[in-house]
Amino acid sequence: MSGRTYDAKVSLCFDASDAADNKADLYSLGVIFFEMNFTPMMGQERAQTINGLRSPAIVFPSSWPTQREKQELLITWLLAHNPSSRPGADTVLASPLMPVELKTPAEHSRAIASECILES
Repeated sequence: MSGRTYDAKVSLCFDASDAADNKADLYSLGVIFFEMNFTPMMGQERAQTINGLRSPAIVFPSSWPTQREKQELLITWLLAHNPSSRPGADTVLASPLMPVELKTPAEHSRAIASECILES
């Protein structure tokens, strides 16, 4: 297994038979999304915090910002220890927990092109 130990798929750590599930990578996404929404940590503090997230109760640090309720719900959903309880990518994207309205690739390209024209 390559990559960082802390964002390793929980299915690989607990039950190798679940490793083929296409939702397994969403666990790693949950850890990464947590790190994007929390104060940067190093060493032992990071290890303890990530271990709390990996615990059966999925324990967030006491210093987790209370105004990030949607992020906490999304992270908890992504970190479900049972892969069959984790959402699929399409479900996450359609979820009201997502912070922005998503566009099709063509709409996104047009929006970027129009922004470039406006900046010129």
